[in-house]
Amino acid sequence: RRGRHRPPRMIELALIERQGVVTWEFGHAFSRRAIPASGRRAGRRAAVRENVLFVDRSEPLGVNQIGKYLLDFDHNLNGDIDRLRGWNLRQWDNATEKLAVPVALSKPGPVLVIVHGTASNCSHIIDELRAAPNGSGKKLMADAAKHYAAVLAFDHPTLAFSPMINALDLSKALEPYDDRAVDVICHSRGGLVSSWWMHLVDQRPRVKRCVFVGSPLQGTSLASPARLRASLNLLATYGRLLSNLGQATGFLTLPFAILKVVSAAADITARTPLLDAGLAMIPGLNAQSRVDNNTELSRLNARPFSAAGAPSRFFIQANFESPDPGWRIWQYARPMRAAEAAVDLLVFTGKNDLVVDTESMIDTGGGPTHVFENPADGVHHTNYFRQEVTTTKVREWLGIPI
Repeated sequence: RRGRHRPPRMIELALIERQGVVTWEFGHAFSRRAIPASGRRAGRRAAVRENVLFVDRSEPLGVNQIGKYLLDFDHNLNGDIDRLRGWNLRQWDNATEKLAVPVALSKPGPVLVIVHGTASNCSHIIDELRAAPNGSGKKLMADAAKHYAAVLAFDHPTLAFSPMINALDLSKALEPYDDRAVDVICHSRGGLVSSWWMHLVDQRPRVKRCVFVGSPLQGTSLASPARLRASLNLLATYGRLLSNLGQATGFLTLPFAILKVVSAAADITARTPLLDAGLAMIPGLNAQSRVDNNTELSRLNARPFSAAGAPSRFFIQANFESPDPGWRIWQYARPMRAAEAAVDLLVFTGKNDLVVDTESMIDTGGGPTHVFENPADGVHHTNYFRQEVTTTKVREWLGIPI
């Protein structure tokens, strides 16, 4: 009736686990629970057991609220970001074995910069390195502190801004270091930030080298609008399975943040082009989309790689995908129970490390590469830096003496 107040449209989301696979469900569908059968009647199959992990009912975000929501998400997930300027640069103090406020440099020489990936932080990368076998990562950090004038960590928002904007902030952060040579160790999306900075933002006449670890330099299928629903289910499944190992940061919270934003512009059950519009409102994710018309990635990979003074690039990849179509992704990651991962086949069409397509981890120019090829090695997107081989390759490529 005219003048009657209409209650706001509500978004209902639930996270449901069925036989180890986690899926997002919408509306009231999740309220119709299957009743586990206590036994089987003749000729009838028992109902699938379900576990409701999470339920949320809230108003959709207004379009003008999306930017703030993404910034709040970035800051809440990574408390090391300076909320005022939107990024933070810290320095490794080898005496206290902690990251601290940068100090004036007392010696000449290059600096090393660590750049993290989506929904992560630099402290996590350092913790992973220091957990590598035989103390290899801990010694790498100690030797790097002696070799470089400074070991720096660049923390930045990963959803609210595109990697290109992060690269501009990285350039600002490195202004006090003049024309010093810069080496970079980056993970995942941090590789796009580093690549933009090295090749197109930084114009200083300096030597630059970078070790890209599991970086979506040519995008990731997880960020493809056509695969978005399957991708979010896959991320949630990973988060559920990784939760007991403390490696689930981002996997459990990132899908919900994406759903909140995309649902403000499109029905999440729809297909492209509506999901294209929704995904475009998340700059940090949209920039990683592995689609033919990703103009940011096209321009980044169109630059000349062999020009005089071009940065040196090194790549670490992994394949955690089995050739068996019925493979169970966690059979190699004991003591976690196995989970049917057929949903993965809806996201990736080839080899991957659970998050990034393996073939996307090298830019179009190529370079020295190490591949963790055997899925039985258990190397995937969240544990590269726990591998002794990773610390060995970083030391070798960057020339960090023992």
